[in-house]
Amino acid sequence: PLVVGVLSEVEEVETNDDGPRAQMLASTSLVVNGRLAKGGDVDQFALNLDAGQTLVASLAAHETLGSPLDAILQVADSSGFVLEQNHDGGGLDPLLAFKVPRSGIYAVRVFGFPSNPNSSISYFGSPQCVYRLTLTTGPFVDHGLPLAVERGEPVKIELFGWGLPDDQRKVSLAAT
Repeated sequence: PLVVGVLSEVEEVETNDDGPRAQMLASTSLVVNGRLAKGGDVDQFALNLDAGQTLVASLAAHETLGSPLDAILQVADSSGFVLEQNHDGGGLDPLLAFKVPRSGIYAVRVFGFPSNPNSSISYFGSPQCVYRLTLTTGPFVDHGLPLAVERGEPVKIELFGWGLPDDQRKVSLAAT
């Protein structure tokens, strides 16, 4: 699949398997293109966040890219304590919104299990386990309503998500 986005993109850089080696990200609004390349792989990304911000983390892997991955997302504080976690927010791909309690450096972790369950009890990875991790403290649209509209009729769509200014929550679409 070819995915075109509007945010800056960076590549995951190994070795980023634990807190001290987390890949430091320069921005709080970007896409990380990564891979859980081998069994036991855990990718971690560090972000400097301000109190009161909402960090949205959305991982596209199985549902969009056909990756054989059932991924999990976590946000941890600087001591490694997990503050937020999501598994299967949209199909097998996780999504979370984390309200930052105090300013500091936080880690976003990506790991997973095989999308086709087996008898192993371990973190899964393979060269095919690619993902796109969107991280943003800016506007993020999760969905709109109504979900379907009649062709040829003008319509207003209400957007839902995080960080959306009130004047951008309703969008008008022309009949064409």
